[in-house]
Amino acid sequence: MAMSLSSLRIPSVSHATDAFGEEKGLLICRPDRSCAPFFTIPEGCYALVTDAGADIDYSDGQAVWPAGFHMGLPWRLKVSNLVTKQNVVFDMPVKGCITRDNVTVEIDVAIVFRIMGDTTKNEDPSLVRKFVHEVGARGLEQQLRGAQEEEVRALARTMKHTEVYGLRNKGTREAIKGTLASMEAGEEEAHGLHATPMGTPQPDEAATLEGQYDEQDASNAVASSTKGSDHCLKMKDSLNRQFQPQGVMVTAVIIKNVALPPNIAEQMTGKTLVISSVAEQKMNQQYDMQQIVYDQEVDTLNQAHAEQREEEKQNSEQKMNEVQIRLGKLKAEAKKTEMHIGEADSVAVRQIEADVALQASRLKNSQDAAVTEMRAKSQRTAAKLRAETGAFVTEKASEASLEVTKNNADATAILAEAEGICAPMLEAMKTYTTDNKRVEVMKSLSDNPDLVISSSSNEDVNAMMMCDAVLTNTEPGKPLNRSQVLAELVMLQKGSRVYMGHDMATAA
Repeated sequence: MAMSLSSLRIPSVSHATDAFGEEKGLLICRPDRSCAPFFTIPEGCYALVTDAGADIDYSDGQAVWPAGFHMGLPWRLKVSNLVTKQNVVFDMPVKGCITRDNVTVEIDVAIVFRIMGDTTKNEDPSLVRKFVHEVGARGLEQQLRGAQEEEVRALARTMKHTEVYGLRNKGTREAIKGTLASMEAGEEEAHGLHATPMGTPQPDEAATLEGQYDEQDASNAVASSTKGSDHCLKMKDSLNRQFQPQGVMVTAVIIKNVALPPNIAEQMTGKTLVISSVAEQKMNQQYDMQQIVYDQEVDTLNQAHAEQREEEKQNSEQKMNEVQIRLGKLKAEAKKTEMHIGEADSVAVRQIEADVALQASRLKNSQDAAVTEMRAKSQRTAAKLRAETGAFVTEKASEASLEVTKNNADATAILAEAEGICAPMLEAMKTYTTDNKRVEVMKSLSDNPDLVISSSSNEDVNAMMMCDAVLTNTEPGKPLNRSQVLAELVMLQKGSRVYMGHDMATAA
């Protein structure tokens, strides 16, 4: 619900839907120029387009451009105005209204209107352009306030302050009649809830429930509502005669609320509370009387139910005795029948046992004969199989022994022939392997720096040469180690022996 009417400049056409949805009193949107070679018009609003600032019509001569996609040069064509198609509820509280008995009241009036120009409703689209350029949102608000306040003040002057509450309505006389009918139906239903089970309430009882002033107040309320409804229809017709030529149609005029001064409202509330209190006391008295009647009826019903319960108890005991007698007879007959059945069962069981024993003996004899015959047959078959198996094993063993002997002879001949062929080769391979080992030994000796070679076969000479090699590695200025000392001792011992032997050989 809008408290004021306005227009708004928006960045582009695409913002129009959000703007109309957020601001209830927004009537006109003026989008800025777009740089695109096309423009779109959203649903739910009238669009006016200008060419270089001048209004242009659509291709079929209409002032309003339809919703959808349109091509146009951005520096020439522009959507100048977007006008909403939705119904707008404009709230206009009118303060300081003087009633016929000089009481100041406040009457809150709401006007529902829309902008005309819809071709689907046979309206002239040029009315949209007329509204935008000649009326505007602010101008419409001022005209509506001026026209409405005058009508409302004139209406309040024709009524007393006790009647102004009846002005609240839904805007049409039919809605008021429907509301009154539903109220009467609700009152009848409420009265029916308080009615006694003996019948509907009497006229004096209904008067007690409603109060002594309710009938007069209800008739006054109906008259006030009718008067307010008629005046709303008259105001609607008057506003349409004034604003339809300007492109605005008023669809409803609603008197939402009427506010009286606080002291007068409290007085009227007190009067209503007193009437309700008296009606409540009378209702409580009637409730107490009805409760006494209900208690008496309950006691009477309890007594009748007790007598009926006692009678049913006696009848049930008599029926139970009869049933017990019949049950005893049935038990005796059942016991007798059971004895007869037991004897017949014993005879049948003995006969069955004899038949079973005879059949079992016959089956055992047949089984023994079959087992004996099968055992003899299996023994004969086993002996035959053992004989055949022994002969087969002996034959195969002989064949295998002969084959083994032949294979061994062939293997011996093949081995002898192979050894004759491989003997020279094996001898050459052994010689080659021995020579390689000698070469490896010589190479190892040649790589050993401590090796001493002697051409003599004399052990003493060879020992002296080894000692000389040890003493040759002696470093000057350092004491002799153990090996060097032993080498000198051996040198002295062996040297004297060698020299002596050499002299003796020379002398000889």
